[in-house]
Amino acid sequence: MNAQQTCLYDRYFSTQLSQGNTPLELSAKWRYYDELAVRRAAITDPEARILELGCGYGRLLLTLRRLGFRNLRGVDLSQEHVQLAGELGLPCVVHGDALSFLQATPPGEADVVFALDVLEHFPKDTLPELVSAVYRALKPGGRFLVHVPNGEAIFSGRSLYHDLTHQTAFTQTSIAQLLTICGFEKVRCFEDQPIIHGPVSLVRNVAWRVIRLGFKLISLIETGSGNLLLSQNLTAMAAKPR
Repeated sequence: MNAQQTCLYDRYFSTQLSQGNTPLELSAKWRYYDELAVRRAAITDPEARILELGCGYGRLLLTLRRLGFRNLRGVDLSQEHVQLAGELGLPCVVHGDALSFLQATPPGEADVVFALDVLEHFPKDTLPELVSAVYRALKPGGRFLVHVPNGEAIFSGRSLYHDLTHQTAFTQTSIAQLLTICGFEKVRCFEDQPIIHGPVSLVRNVAWRVIRLGFKLISLIETGSGNLLLSQNLTAMAAKPR
């Protein structure tokens, strides 16, 4: 990294992520999305070996721990995040870059790898090496779950450009292309629809489903296909062949 990038990542929580919130407040705010990510990863064994790349202050790891998973590891490039994770009781979070960490991980060591809001921080030409390193670290049948800015979203630029460290966005086609060329199979992509957990979120969910129909209709008329993911971010999950 150059000096500017180091400066951005060293104070990433305080200058970009927190938006006036404490780590615990952010964890509470995003708990339903984190729980959904865990469900999509289909982890059933409390002893599953789970690795999170770019784990930040440990938001997802806190959720995993609360759900009873014990074999957790995380790595993050920001010293500020590692310190915050330690204060939250997560000594499993270490400082380092994702690629070097993966290269030092024994082959087949992980059952599940998460990379939530991580891949967009890498230049395109480095992504195959990173994803191939994830593939190597996973056991046969292991799963890789990612969350990235969605290039075909209604407001695609907002997620891509709200962070100076972002390099690229993806579509369901391009993320599947990346995962497949690195050996993964069974790639599935999901929208970030509002999650129902009360009356207000129910209204938001219904409104979202109605509004998105209009955009899908426009695409259908223009291209003959309405197969779009329209949320600002998308989730993709893939498996390493057994």
